[in-house]
Amino acid sequence: YIRINRLVCLQPIQDLIELLSKELKQTISLDPEIEDLLIAERDDVVLQTLSIPESHLIVQDKASCIPPYLLHRYLANIKKENTKKLTIIDACAAPGNKTLQLMQLFGKVIAFEINERRFAVLSKRIEKYKSLSGSERSVALVNQDFISLQDSDLEAGGLASGCKYICTDTSCSGSGNADMANNFLPLKSALSKCILSLDYKELYQSLE
Repeated sequence: YIRINRLVCLQPIQDLIELLSKELKQTISLDPEIEDLLIAERDDVVLQTLSIPESHLIVQDKASCIPPYLLHRYLANIKKENTKKLTIIDACAAPGNKTLQLMQLFGKVIAFEINERRFAVLSKRIEKYKSLSGSERSVALVNQDFISLQDSDLEAGGLASGCKYICTDTSCSGSGNADMANNFLPLKSALSKCILSLDYKELYQSLE
C-alpha cells in the first residue's frame, strides 16, 4: 500500500496512478475504502527510483491507515465537527506514519512516544515534512509514556487544552500479522497477548 502524502503532494490522484503504474511497471489501483491510498500489485515498491519526490508518497500498510481515517470520518460525518479546528492526541506515535496522516486531517496533533530512539526517528520525520509542506503544521511531540500520563501533565502549559479525541493504536498496526499476506498470529501467542494488553491499557487510559 502507498499513501499519498497530501501535506506536500497536490497532484491529482489519477495522474499519480498513471505515473506510478508506468514507472513501477506494475498495476496501481485506488483503494476502495481509504482516501488517497493506492494498492500496488507487488510489494517490491522502491520510492527512491521514481521521478516524483519521495516525500510525496509513503509506503504504509492499510491497517495503519485505518485508525486516523475512521476517526476523521466519524468526527466529520457523524459528529459534524470542523476537524481542522480539533486537537487530536496520537497515543503511540513512532515511527510517524499515522502522525503524518493525522496532521493532514486535523488542526493540531499531540504525539506521544515512550522510546527515546523511536522518538528521535519520529521527530526527524515530522520536522522534515513540516519543512517540505511550506506551512506551520501544528504538532507537539512528547517523549513520554501515554499510559502513565496524568491530567496535570496535559494541563501544564496548555498542551492539550480543549482536546477531546484520541487516536489510540499500538506502535505497529500490523504487528499481529505473521506476514504481509494477512496470515494472523494466533490470539494466544505471546506477541498477540502483548499487543492486546497494550491496546487495553491505551484504551483504558483514553477513557479515564
